[in-house]
Amino acid sequence: MTNFDVDGFFERQLATWPLARKNFDALKYVRVREFMIGGFPFRVQFNPGRMISTGARMDAATIKVRKCFLCRENTPPEQTPLHVKGITGREYRFLVNPYPIFSRHLTIPAMEHTPQRILERFPDMLGFASDLDGYTIFYNGPKCGATAPDHMHFQVGNRGLMPVEDHLDSLHDVIPSAVIIESGTIGAAEEEFRKLYDSLPVKDGEVEPMMNILAWQKSDGVSTRFIIVVYPRREHRPKCYYADGDSQLLISPGSVDLGGLFIVPRERDFDRLTPENIREILNEVML
Repeated sequence: MTNFDVDGFFERQLATWPLARKNFDALKYVRVREFMIGGFPFRVQFNPGRMISTGARMDAATIKVRKCFLCRENTPPEQTPLHVKGITGREYRFLVNPYPIFSRHLTIPAMEHTPQRILERFPDMLGFASDLDGYTIFYNGPKCGATAPDHMHFQVGNRGLMPVEDHLDSLHDVIPSAVIIESGTIGAAEEEFRKLYDSLPVKDGEVEPMMNILAWQKSDGVSTRFIIVVYPRREHRPKCYYADGDSQLLISPGSVDLGGLFIVPRERDFDRLTPENIREILNEVML
């Protein structure tokens, strides 16, 4: 896949899909707050449209009985896919995400219904990062923010919203366990990623280490390099997610949140969230 016209793809979809058009228009009115934690700026976005993701039940019984919304037979008729191949030869579909965080938000599910697993598809992730200039690709592990852990997928958002993209040097002020891989080639990046993957713990009953990943390309005018940020995890959701009454903060961090853009679907949580809350949440969920 080369020279993918993202804007044209979006324009065609929004012209024929009222739900997506309404939800993307609503992004103009989201509220945003910003906190400095160490030297890293955290943005908090009040986005009620994301309740479908943040509030999703993720227990095995629920996943087993619900229809997979990423399988072709269950997607809305208005959601027209673009079929692509990753560099490994595996097939994917590009879909407009109807519940967006970004002004250009895509989901890239695998063609087949197969579990969310990153290791063998990591080269595909970087291939998409190479093809989509100005965009960041992200992966949420099956218990790290993915609302479809039973169907392999990546997501894509236009750059400029996640602070990590411009403040990588101060990321360790707030998430010291994050691992940054910088590489000029996909092969070298994959080699380093496999070393990291093999070094991380795997919980009982799980098949891969808990992690979130962001990836994009960066050019200095002379050369282009891949930037990959891996966030090793130990918990799916923080304690405040399950708390009662005023102690509850309905926040379920995924890759975007760890990239410095905290998504909050309830206004009362948006108004009450503090830098101390953010630090506590990160300390609980990160390895």
